[in-house]
Amino acid sequence: SIAKLSMRLTESPCVLSATQYGYSAHMELSARAQAFANPDSMEFMMPKQKIMEINPYHRVMVKLLDMVTEDPESPEALRLLNSVYDAALVNSGYYVMDSRSFSERMLSMIARSVDVDLERNVSDDDIAQREERAIEAAKTTEGSEVDDEEN
Repeated sequence: SIAKLSMRLTESPCVLSATQYGYSAHMELSARAQAFANPDSMEFMMPKQKIMEINPYHRVMVKLLDMVTEDPESPEALRLLNSVYDAALVNSGYYVMDSRSFSERMLSMIARSVDVDLERNVSDDDIAQREERAIEAAKTTEGSEVDDEEN
């Protein structure tokens, strides 16, 4: 993709648009939806270049710039950039070519935001602890329902 600063964006960190002779998101989806479309020929026919318009005043893009300035090889900055690109791809209506990688990046981001280690398997002890908490919560709920009925 070609990247350029945009002065028309106000809320999105970035968007993707077609080059002058490229397929718009709708045209690309229509071409893929053809009944006899050959997936191999799709790669040849679909232009690879899109324009990534970046909002230089969006907090995510400013943070990304800070991360890259601090460490140009930062894997965290690369993950963030890929996530921002994926969000722009979906938001702009384009087809996500590698849905598996997209899904893995989104799940990884969700796991980090809720402080979950995806590499660690759930153990029998984890399950037992959750069952105990569920039983305690049910007892507490039953007790409060009885109190409510008495009033």
